[in-house]
Amino acid sequence: MEVFNFLFNESPKITKILVLSSFGISILVWSGLINTFDIYLNFYLIFHKYEIWRILTTFLYFGEFNLNLILHMFIFFRDSKILERKIFQGNSADYLYFILFCMIFLLILSPITKTLFLSTSLNFAMMYYWGRKSKMTNVEFMGVFTFRAPYLSLFYLMISFLLGYEYKELIIGIIVGHVYFFLKEILPRIKGVKGIKLLETPKIVQKMCDVLQLNNDLIIEIEDQNVML
Repeated sequence: MEVFNFLFNESPKITKILVLSSFGISILVWSGLINTFDIYLNFYLIFHKYEIWRILTTFLYFGEFNLNLILHMFIFFRDSKILERKIFQGNSADYLYFILFCMIFLLILSPITKTLFLSTSLNFAMMYYWGRKSKMTNVEFMGVFTFRAPYLSLFYLMISFLLGYEYKELIIGIIVGHVYFFLKEILPRIKGVKGIKLLETPKIVQKMCDVLQLNNDLIIEIEDQNVML
């Protein structure tokens, strides 16, 4: 009960929606009410059979209901909460636009990578951007390794490669996270393009968040300088 109380009362709103949706889809698959064939990314079924939900479910399903899923969900929850509450300073409209940018870019890359589920890639885009925005934060992994936050996504990538796990999803997530970081943080400071803001949140996204009351808890938190994994 404490876990659910923490999720409902302490989590920012976009994070809450993402995590509960992802957890709910995993429960439905585990119970047999839906099948993974019903939710994986398939552009033919999207455009010809109008199964539009696949655009979202590909980002929300992390796998079968087991310990590995719990681990993935924890990482997803942690990264999303830190981004929304601290990096985006509780501004749900800006955070939602970040999520939408990553989703669209990953969908564009998916025919090249042949990836059916993009949830891990989205999570790594989030992790990468948090790391680049938290350069002074130290990350301690299982009390053994300590390194700066910008190297966290690369550390996971190295571990996946060494253990023989699938790492293609991790790479495209890092690429998308870097593209967002470049367009948002670096390009506006380059001489000649200074002042150009390509990723300024559109008014329609802000209006949508206002209508859905997603942007009414602007809380600024100072990020911890040490993170335990």
